[in-house]
Amino acid sequence: HFKYGAPWQPYPGTSGCAEVLCIGVLVTNDGSRPGREVAQAYVQFNPETEEPRFVLRAHHKTRTLLPGESERVLFSFTARDLSTYDVARSDWQQHEWVVVHIGASSGDVRHLLPVRTRPSPVPL
Repeated sequence: HFKYGAPWQPYPGTSGCAEVLCIGVLVTNDGSRPGREVAQAYVQFNPETEEPRFVLRAHHKTRTLLPGESERVLFSFTARDLSTYDVARSDWQQHEWVVVHIGASSGDVRHLLPVRTRPSPVPL
């Protein structure tokens, strides 16, 4: 069994984050035997997009962790990862807000993070 610590969000260009959005989480083996975990990050878009409820956009397989041992996992998301294809516009549309679900699977989500992916325009 694996435990997922509180997520953190490094700024792009720091802490190994070379993309538009990164989310880190500490994965700990809290079981009694060595094992590996595939941590997964799903993006949930606005329901109006008609996308599936959860879209797998990042995953990371840990090294073999001994009982009590941890590994830092960093999920990196490109602008395309945070976008959906708009058929009417024939283009990718990045959403201002998404919800990132982190866990062992779409049915075993440990953290939900509403994330602003781009700033709103400033009214003049």
